[in-house]
Amino acid sequence: MHFGILLPLLVVCAHSTLIPQTFDANFDELKGNALLATLTPIEPPYKNLNYIRFNPRPNGVSFLKAHSPNNTAASASIANAALGNAGPATISTDYPTSHVSYFDLFSTYIGCAVQSQASLGVPQKCNVLVTGTKTNSNKVTYTCQYRGTLANPDLVLCNFPDNFRQLKSVTLVPTGTELPTPPALFIDNTRYTTYSS
Repeated sequence: MHFGILLPLLVVCAHSTLIPQTFDANFDELKGNALLATLTPIEPPYKNLNYIRFNPRPNGVSFLKAHSPNNTAASASIANAALGNAGPATISTDYPTSHVSYFDLFSTYIGCAVQSQASLGVPQKCNVLVTGTKTNSNKVTYTCQYRGTLANPDLVLCNFPDNFRQLKSVTLVPTGTELPTPPALFIDNTRYTTYSS
């Protein structure tokens, strides 16, 4: 037997055992809370991933409108910090029962709200820096823009470039374009494919 041929075959077989699953994470089946000050974390796994510092937020109590009713996922850094959970909003493969090796991120709908009025969802223009960490620890970045107003509060689609593949995690950091306080972040209909063993 030629062991030089066997080794590449074993490598191919190992990679072919990963099972792809594509999701449109819309958070609609989760029980949301109207007040960001009363945080209800999204328990992992949700659609195979861990949504760290995100909370389901119901539609209809906000000027910001979910792309698909009834919920968005929201992250408010001030409220998170007050509850001892400071840090950026993160989507990750890391949770105790995870079998996910990596995920490919395609798109999400985003919006921002004035954080002191986040329970009302008053739109705030923002840029959202999305940083992905790949399986080889390399980083990729992309900036999404939200220019919502009270007259046009809808979340906007952010499509990610092709290098947002084979990710272990992404962080989403909103920065306001008008106010010094970072805005609260809202996402909806996040499209991705996970690869699990």
